[in-house]
Amino acid sequence: IEDYQRKRIVDFIEGNKSEEVDMTDAGTYQQAYAVQAIGSGQLTGKGLNNNDTSSLKNAGYIAEAQNDFIFAVIGEELGFTGGCITIFLLFLIVLECIIVAVRAKNFEGRLICCGVAIYIGFQTFINIGVVSWILPNTGVPLPFLAVVLRRFLHYSQLWELYSMSVFSVMLKEMMTCLQMILEDNFLLYILLYLH
Repeated sequence: IEDYQRKRIVDFIEGNKSEEVDMTDAGTYQQAYAVQAIGSGQLTGKGLNNNDTSSLKNAGYIAEAQNDFIFAVIGEELGFTGGCITIFLLFLIVLECIIVAVRAKNFEGRLICCGVAIYIGFQTFINIGVVSWILPNTGVPLPFLAVVLRRFLHYSQLWELYSMSVFSVMLKEMMTCLQMILEDNFLLYILLYLH
């Protein structure tokens, strides 16, 4: 591993042992301020896009607030409630991917949907673990919320794979429909479709 990665792990281990956090140490200040920001949001937060002078985001203490530490901003501005809603919505996306995987008619569709679910779920777990100082700093942004072009490209590629598999299923259904219409079994198709 690289030197900066080793330093992040050592800072994480050593920073959790001590009572006081060295805020001048680059390896620990990001996570320490992120935890303070989440805690300062309390139950309902300080308000979305606030101009509060006590805001750690507005003071510039949260590094990479638009990327890696976006959950700290959510925790500060929307509070515990907003953080729970964010986690719940991401959980619903993962759950929907799993439901689509169960309903998929072929193995490739199941694999793609399960892969997307694992990818989003694991990335969410890592990001929230880093922001809440449970895991060492990794640089993994929160899915769908971080402003990172390369992550967007990743998601667009995954979306293309997903849409191609959905399109192939729809195309098969359309071909079945056309075949039944041509064979004068249109009534049977309607009954099957409504069932």
